[in-house]
Formats: sequence, C-alpha cells, structure tokens
Amino acid sequence: MSDATTPALIADRYRLEERIGAGPVGEVWRGYDTRADWVVAVKLLRGAGTPELLRQHAQAVAKVIHPNVAMVLDVGEHDGAPFLVMEHLTGPSLGEERQAAGGALGVVETCDLVAQAAAGLDAAHRAGVVHGEIDPDSFRRAGSGVLKVVGFGLGGAATPGGDPRYLAPERAAGAEARPAGDVYALGCVCYELLCGRHPFEAAGTEDASAAGAAGGGPVPPSALRAGVPAELDRLVLAMIAEDPARRPAGGETVRRALVNIAHPRANPDAPAAPAGMPVTGAMLREGVPGASRGASPVARAGDTAVYQAGDLAPEAPRGPARGG
Repeated sequence: MSDATTPALIADRYRLEERIGAGPVGEVWRGYDTRADWVVAVKLLRGAGTPELLRQHAQAVAKVIHPNVAMVLDVGEHDGAPFLVMEHLTGPSLGEERQAAGGALGVVETCDLVAQAAAGLDAAHRAGVVHGEIDPDSFRRAGSGVLKVVGFGLGGAATPGGDPRYLAPERAAGAEARPAGDVYALGCVCYELLCGRHPFEAAGTEDASAAGAAGGGPVPPSALRAGVPAELDRLVLAMIAEDPARRPAGGETVRRALVNIAHPRANPDAPAAPAGMPVTGAMLREGVPGASRGASPVARAGDTAVYQAGDLAPEAPRGPARGG
C-alpha cells in the first residue's frame, strides 16, 4: 500500500499497490494500469538529482528499446516529479537466481545470461544511456525467461549510487559514469555467477575492496571452478581490468565472445532473437542467440502479452502435432 507521502494514483491512471524497490533515484512500485487493465511497474523519480536531471533521465531511458531492456510504457510527471511506467517483470533477478542455485550457475547458462545482459547494455550505450549502478539485481527475467536490464541510475550524479563493490575503479575515484564502467560491473557479476563470490573477495570475507587492495588481482575463474574454459577466463579478467582501456570495447564485443564460448557453432554476428519472435529454421541454422525450438509466437511486454493481429486468427483444426 502507498504511504502518507506517496499518492495512491499517478496521472489519474496508475494505481500504486506495493513498493518493490528503492534506491538513490527513487522508488519502484508494482502498479495497476486502470485503463489498459494490466500490471505495470511505476518508478517515481524523486531521489538524488535536480528535477530537470530526473526528467532528462526518464526521457533518455524511455528511448532505449531492446528485447533485453525493460520496456518503458509511459513517461510523465506527477506533482512536479517525473515518473516512468515500465513492464512488470515477475521472474528472478540474477542475484536471486544465484542464491537459489546455492552460489553459482552453470558455465553455459552463465554465458547465455550475461550475453543477454551485454546486449541490453550495448543498446543502452548506443542510445547514450549509461547504467552506472549495476549489480546482480540489475538484470531480471521476464515470465518468458528473457533477461532484461532494469534500474538505470543517474550516470551524471556526483555521488555514485548502488553497491560500491561493482563500481569501476575510475568511477569510485569520482569519474563520470561511462560504458566501460558498466562493462566492469558486468564482469564482476559474471565472475560471481561462475564462482559463487565476488572477484575481489578473499575466501571467507565480504570486504571486496579490502581484499582487492591487499591481494593483487583476482584469480581466474577456472582456479575456483572446474570446467571454465581459458577463453572465458581471459574475457572475464579483461572485463574487470583496472584500466578501462584494457576492457572489451563494449557490450556487443562481450556478447559475441560469450556466444562463441558457449555455442562454438553459433553465428555471433546474428542479432539476438527478440522475446516472443517466432523462430524459423533459418534462424536455427544461422545460430541466432536465443533461438530455440518451441519459442512462443506471442510477443510480451514483460509478463503482459502484446497480441498482434496474426495472433488472433482462429485456431487451426485439431490434427497431428506440428513442430515449432
């Protein structure tokens, strides 16, 4: 329920039902769109930053349209404060998924998930948006299983928000948030999914910064986890390099490398198959990342179906089962 300082209804349309997150930029609520009759996520931007900076942030995030980025459905202002209405994702975050798995995920599964995260971040960077506050909970699955980037921070904020363990060294020193810092944070998340701990955490301690300063550099993931190939060792260590110039050029470079590592026969130059897109035989032959038989032909906005005219055709007569 909303509290005394939070309106129950935003823009005479979005009813706030439960607060599901909070951070330096504002609060995220599970809401209900009374006009469209579906569940949404409403982000109230009233934290750090001037109203103008918050408005610019909302408008910039709304321009990032990609299957691996949480879709913005509406942007507006309520009582002078900007808000974003986004698709509501009911699947687990990477942090929740790792915890449920007992510490680490499979090598191929990690590559597939981090490749999706990298694709979403690359789309944001191309649109001029830097996340700046990445941690394992910055990536969440939709009900379809597709992983999406959520929780973009204010890259221009003087004081970085989010978990300091995932801040790139240059960002922690006061530099402006840049794509290279997002690559660094994603590398930390990838290492954690593979090894069950942060790359700069010494065994038995939770102080990542102290462990990193005292112990030199992180050990390769293969030193902690059997079955990690050398190519993945090199990629992850490059992503978390102290010098931004030594990191991969961007999210697309990371995605291609991960596709090659996890699926050597796949075509890393092919675009990722958007969530809900019908997968054709040609896509399977070309190795489109995310393409698999049995994919749903219905596109979704998070966990809300978005039907197209062709999806509403009468059901075909019953007969022998057909392939996807």
